[in-house]
Amino acid sequence: MKNIFGIDFNKLDLNDLWKNEKQHFRIWFILFIVFWSIITLLYLGLFVLDLVFKDEIIKSIDANIKNGPEQKNDSNPYYNTRLVIDILFFIGPAIILILFVISLVDSYKKKTFIGISSFSITLAKFIGIMTIINLILFSTSYIYANGETIYSKIYSSLSGIVILFNIIQLFFAANNISKIKKLFIQKELENQAKIFFDAMNKAQNNSPFGPDLNSFFNNAQTKQQSVNEEEATVVNDSTTKTESEKQMIIKKILELPNEQLHKIAEKLNIFGYEEMSKEQLAEIIYNHTKK
Repeated sequence: MKNIFGIDFNKLDLNDLWKNEKQHFRIWFILFIVFWSIITLLYLGLFVLDLVFKDEIIKSIDANIKNGPEQKNDSNPYYNTRLVIDILFFIGPAIILILFVISLVDSYKKKTFIGISSFSITLAKFIGIMTIINLILFSTSYIYANGETIYSKIYSSLSGIVILFNIIQLFFAANNISKIKKLFIQKELENQAKIFFDAMNKAQNNSPFGPDLNSFFNNAQTKQQSVNEEEATVVNDSTTKTESEKQMIIKKILELPNEQLHKIAEKLNIFGYEEMSKEQLAEIIYNHTKK
């Protein structure tokens, strides 16, 4: 993950990471809320605009489909479809805003951004891309269809603003929030792994078998290091390296006890984790770190 926050994440644990919330992370959450509040209002404005200029829109549709006066009613389905699209594009941003704010409030209570709504971030990216494509094509065709009418000027202006805000939120706010969430997930996994290995080391030290058990673990660790070094010499291309890194991370996740895996799954809002095998859950948790 590209470091755009100006801090060395490798030197920070989960608690230290949260201390950077105000200086490095908060601005992106504020921008996300501001952008999507404005986008939601703009979509509402487009819907109201289509209601106010209904007659003009229908006349324009009639002219475009070139069906004489006797076919005038054929324009109504096109107009109704347009209104439905307006409503859908208004509902989408509203859902993003509501889910994001709810998850953000909960995240501040828990002092971790693991629980930031993945659905709202994904939907923000999807709507951003689709809206840019849709509005560019639709607005351009409507400028030519309506010429210099008041409606076309207002609609084109609002559409242009929507496109601008979608570009900004897509490539900056939504993208950076996704990176922040991913960062906290990685640190949480590291934290859980540390807790597990600390507990294991403590159990070794308190073991009635004493140094014999410690020697067993140390030998196993040395052998594993040797195997890893041999594997590293075999890896020659980036594809194999990526697969090796994935397997290594999943292996680390699988070393965690089920109780800790389930806690992570709850924080990531993974539904049905109780019914999953440990391997399936580890794969899903890994995929969350790559979002």
